Amino acid sequence: MPTIIATSSTNTIDAGPAWSRWSPTPNGQDGPTQIAEHVGREYRLPDGRQLVAVTGGPLEIAGLPVTVALRQTPAQGGDIKLIDGTGVLYRMCGLGEKCAIDSGKASTSRHLLLRREALELALYSFRYLAVDEAVVFLPPRKGEDPTQAVYFRRADADLRNAVAKPLDATLVRQTPSVSGVTRSPDAQLVNTITTPKLFTFSFTQANQDARAFLVLDPLSGN
Repeated sequence: MPTIIATSSTNTIDAGPAWSRWSPTPNGQDGPTQIAEHVGREYRLPDGRQLVAVTGGPLEIAGLPVTVALRQTPAQGGDIKLIDGTGVLYRMCGLGEKCAIDSGKASTSRHLLLRREALELALYSFRYLAVDEAVVFLPPRKGEDPTQAVYFRRADADLRNAVAKPLDATLVRQTPSVSGVTRSPDAQLVNTITTPKLFTFSFTQANQDARAFLVLDPLSGN
Protein backbone atom coordinates (compact mmCIF):
# COMPACT_ATOMS: atom_id res chain seq x y z
CA MET A 1 0.00 0.00 0.00
CA PRO A 2 1.44 3.44 -0.91
CA THR A 3 2.60 5.23 2.22
CA ILE A 4 1.93 8.84 3.15
CA ILE A 5 4.97 11.11 2.94
CA ALA A 6 5.70 13.07 6.12
CA THR A 7 4.55 16.67 5.82
CA SER A 8 6.27 18.39 8.75
CA SER A 9 8.16 21.61 8.07
CA THR A 10 11.41 19.64 7.73
CA ASN A 11 10.02 17.17 5.20
CA THR A 12 7.87 19.21 2.83
CA ILE A 13 9.08 19.73 -0.74
CA ASP A 14 9.07 23.51 -0.39
CA ALA A 15 9.44 25.85 2.54
CA GLY A 16 6.66 28.20 1.47
CA PRO A 17 2.95 28.15 2.31
CA ALA A 18 1.09 24.88 2.71
CA TRP A 19 0.75 23.06 -0.60
CA SER A 20 -2.98 22.49 -0.09
CA ARG A 21 -5.68 23.31 2.44
CA TRP A 22 -6.24 19.60 3.06
CA SER A 23 -3.82 16.68 3.30
CA PRO A 24 -4.09 12.98 4.18
CA THR A 25 -3.14 12.07 7.73
CA PRO A 26 -0.81 9.17 8.63
CA ASN A 27 -3.12 8.25 11.51
CA GLY A 28 -6.21 7.99 9.33
CA GLN A 29 -7.20 5.54 6.58
CA ASP A 30 -4.66 4.60 3.96
CA GLY A 31 -3.53 7.52 1.79
CA PRO A 32 -5.21 6.59 -1.53
CA THR A 33 -8.57 6.07 0.20
CA GLN A 34 -8.33 9.43 1.97
CA ILE A 35 -7.44 11.20 -1.28
CA ALA A 36 -10.21 9.42 -3.22
CA GLU A 37 -12.86 10.36 -0.66
CA HIS A 38 -11.70 13.98 -0.32
CA VAL A 39 -11.41 14.71 -4.05
CA GLY A 40 -14.56 12.76 -4.94
CA ARG A 41 -16.72 14.93 -2.70
CA GLU A 42 -15.54 18.10 -4.44
CA TYR A 43 -17.08 17.23 -7.83
CA ARG A 44 -20.85 17.45 -8.26
CA LEU A 45 -23.62 16.88 -10.78
CA PRO A 46 -25.96 19.78 -11.66
CA ASP A 47 -28.49 18.52 -9.08
CA GLY A 48 -25.86 18.65 -6.31
CA ARG A 49 -25.15 14.93 -6.07
CA GLN A 50 -21.57 13.70 -6.19
CA LEU A 51 -20.36 13.19 -9.76
CA VAL A 52 -18.75 9.77 -9.26
CA ALA A 53 -17.74 7.46 -6.43
CA VAL A 54 -13.96 7.22 -6.26
CA THR A 55 -11.93 4.40 -4.77
CA GLY A 56 -8.16 4.27 -4.46
CA GLY A 57 -5.54 1.66 -3.73
CA PRO A 58 -2.26 0.16 -4.87
CA LEU A 59 -1.62 -0.48 -8.55
CA GLU A 60 -2.78 -4.08 -8.67
CA ILE A 61 -5.62 -6.14 -10.05
CA ALA A 62 -7.15 -9.20 -8.35
CA GLY A 63 -4.26 -9.13 -5.91
CA LEU A 64 -1.62 -9.24 -8.66
CA PRO A 65 0.99 -6.47 -8.98
CA VAL A 66 0.60 -4.52 -12.21
CA THR A 67 3.23 -3.52 -14.74
CA VAL A 68 2.18 -0.79 -17.16
CA ALA A 69 2.69 -1.74 -20.81
CA LEU A 70 2.60 1.50 -22.78
CA ARG A 71 2.07 0.73 -26.46
CA GLN A 72 3.21 3.41 -28.88
CA THR A 73 1.55 4.17 -32.19
CA PRO A 74 3.48 3.35 -35.39
CA ALA A 75 4.09 7.10 -35.79
CA GLN A 76 5.74 7.11 -32.35
CA GLY A 77 7.96 4.15 -33.21
CA GLY A 78 5.58 1.30 -32.39
CA ASP A 79 7.52 0.16 -29.32
CA ILE A 80 6.09 -1.34 -26.13
CA LYS A 81 7.44 0.32 -22.99
CA LEU A 82 7.20 -1.68 -19.78
CA ILE A 83 7.08 0.68 -16.81
CA ASP A 84 7.68 -0.61 -13.30
CA GLY A 85 7.40 1.45 -10.15
CA THR A 86 5.25 2.10 -7.14
CA GLY A 87 1.83 3.22 -8.27
CA VAL A 88 -1.69 4.02 -7.19
CA LEU A 89 -4.92 3.12 -8.97
CA TYR A 90 -8.12 5.14 -8.72
CA ARG A 91 -11.46 4.00 -10.09
CA MET A 92 -14.33 6.38 -10.87
CA CYS A 93 -17.79 4.83 -10.82
CA GLY A 94 -20.99 6.69 -11.68
CA LEU A 95 -23.02 3.93 -9.96
CA GLY A 96 -24.94 3.14 -13.12
CA GLU A 97 -24.59 -0.03 -15.22
CA LYS A 98 -20.88 -0.85 -15.70
CA CYS A 99 -20.09 2.24 -13.59
CA ALA A 100 -21.57 4.72 -16.08
CA ILE A 101 -22.86 7.99 -14.62
CA ASP A 102 -26.52 7.22 -14.07
CA SER A 103 -27.96 10.69 -14.72
CA GLY A 104 -27.52 13.36 -17.35
CA LYS A 105 -25.84 12.98 -20.72
CA ALA A 106 -22.22 12.39 -21.60
CA SER A 107 -20.61 15.53 -23.02
CA THR A 108 -17.21 17.04 -23.74
CA SER A 109 -17.70 19.34 -20.73
CA ARG A 110 -18.41 16.46 -18.37
CA HIS A 111 -15.43 14.55 -19.75
CA LEU A 112 -13.20 17.56 -19.11
CA LEU A 113 -14.50 17.76 -15.54
CA LEU A 114 -13.70 14.06 -15.02
CA ARG A 115 -10.19 14.64 -16.36
CA ARG A 116 -9.79 17.58 -13.98
CA GLU A 117 -10.79 15.30 -11.13
CA ALA A 118 -8.29 12.69 -12.33
CA LEU A 119 -5.55 15.32 -12.41
CA GLU A 120 -6.38 16.43 -8.88
CA LEU A 121 -6.18 12.82 -7.67
CA ALA A 122 -2.76 12.47 -9.29
CA LEU A 123 -1.42 15.73 -7.88
CA TYR A 124 -2.43 14.84 -4.33
CA SER A 125 -0.87 11.41 -4.82
CA PHE A 126 2.46 12.73 -6.06
CA ARG A 127 2.60 15.35 -3.33
CA TYR A 128 1.64 13.18 -0.37
CA LEU A 129 2.24 9.53 -1.33
CA ALA A 130 5.46 7.67 -2.09
CA VAL A 131 4.36 6.72 -5.64
CA ASP A 132 5.86 7.13 -9.11
CA GLU A 133 2.72 6.72 -11.19
CA ALA A 134 -1.03 7.16 -10.94
CA VAL A 135 -3.73 5.53 -13.07
CA VAL A 136 -7.33 6.76 -13.04
CA PHE A 137 -10.09 4.70 -14.69
CA LEU A 138 -12.84 6.95 -16.06
CA PRO A 139 -16.52 5.94 -16.09
CA PRO A 140 -17.89 4.84 -19.47
CA ARG A 141 -20.78 6.25 -21.44
CA LYS A 142 -24.10 4.57 -20.75
CA GLY A 143 -24.33 1.19 -22.44
CA GLU A 144 -20.57 0.89 -22.97
CA ASP A 145 -17.76 -0.88 -21.13
CA PRO A 146 -15.12 1.08 -19.21
CA THR A 147 -12.21 1.57 -21.60
CA GLN A 148 -10.57 4.93 -20.82
CA ALA A 149 -7.81 5.66 -18.34
CA VAL A 150 -5.68 8.68 -17.56
CA TYR A 151 -2.07 7.75 -16.84
CA PHE A 152 0.22 10.11 -14.94
CA ARG A 153 3.93 9.78 -14.16
CA ARG A 154 5.62 11.82 -11.45
CA ALA A 155 8.69 12.19 -13.70
CA ASP A 156 6.74 14.03 -16.44
CA ALA A 157 7.82 17.67 -16.58
CA ASP A 158 4.27 19.06 -16.37
CA LEU A 159 3.54 16.97 -13.27
CA ARG A 160 6.86 17.86 -11.63
CA ASN A 161 6.13 21.54 -12.15
CA ALA A 162 2.61 21.25 -10.75
CA VAL A 163 3.70 19.33 -7.66
CA ALA A 164 6.48 21.83 -6.94
CA LYS A 165 4.03 24.72 -6.47
CA PRO A 166 0.83 25.04 -4.41
CA LEU A 167 -2.22 23.22 -5.72
CA ASP A 168 -4.13 26.49 -6.19
CA ALA A 169 -1.52 27.57 -8.74
CA THR A 170 -2.61 24.70 -11.01
CA LEU A 171 -6.29 24.14 -10.15
CA VAL A 172 -8.43 27.05 -9.03
CA ARG A 173 -9.82 26.66 -5.54
CA GLN A 174 -13.49 26.64 -6.60
CA THR A 175 -14.28 23.30 -8.23
CA PRO A 176 -16.20 24.09 -11.43
CA SER A 177 -19.56 22.64 -12.42
CA VAL A 178 -20.24 20.58 -15.53
CA SER A 179 -21.69 23.65 -17.25
CA GLY A 180 -18.90 25.96 -16.07
CA VAL A 181 -15.81 23.81 -16.44
CA THR A 182 -14.89 25.08 -19.91
CA ARG A 183 -14.95 28.67 -18.58
CA SER A 184 -12.86 27.88 -15.51
CA PRO A 185 -9.48 29.69 -15.49
CA ASP A 186 -7.71 26.34 -15.31
CA ALA A 187 -9.62 24.70 -18.20
CA GLN A 188 -6.91 25.15 -20.82
CA LEU A 189 -4.18 23.85 -18.50
CA VAL A 190 -6.27 20.83 -17.50
CA ASN A 191 -6.91 20.02 -21.15
CA THR A 192 -3.24 20.47 -22.08
CA ILE A 193 -1.99 18.20 -19.30
CA THR A 194 -4.59 15.44 -19.50
CA THR A 195 -5.28 15.02 -23.23
CA PRO A 196 -1.91 13.37 -24.04
CA LYS A 197 -2.37 11.15 -20.98
CA LEU A 198 -5.67 9.61 -22.14
CA PHE A 199 -5.50 5.93 -23.10
CA THR A 200 -7.69 2.94 -23.73
CA PHE A 201 -6.85 0.15 -21.31
CA SER A 202 -7.00 -3.61 -21.00
CA PHE A 203 -5.54 -6.18 -18.62
CA THR A 204 -3.68 -9.39 -19.37
CA GLN A 205 -1.92 -11.80 -17.03
CA ALA A 206 1.74 -12.49 -17.68
CA ASN A 207 2.67 -16.03 -18.69
CA GLN A 208 3.98 -18.08 -15.74
CA ASP A 209 4.41 -14.91 -13.70
CA ALA A 210 2.42 -13.66 -10.73
CA ARG A 211 1.75 -10.28 -12.25
CA ALA A 212 -0.60 -8.57 -14.68
CA PHE A 213 0.01 -6.11 -17.49
CA LEU A 214 -2.07 -2.96 -17.76
CA VAL A 215 -1.97 -2.37 -21.50
CA LEU A 216 -2.38 1.29 -22.45
CA ASP A 217 -3.02 2.37 -26.04
CA PRO A 218 -3.10 6.08 -26.95
CA LEU A 219 -6.50 7.37 -27.92
CA SER A 220 -6.85 8.22 -31.59
CA GLY A 221 -5.39 11.67 -32.22
CA ASN A 222 -3.19 11.76 -29.09
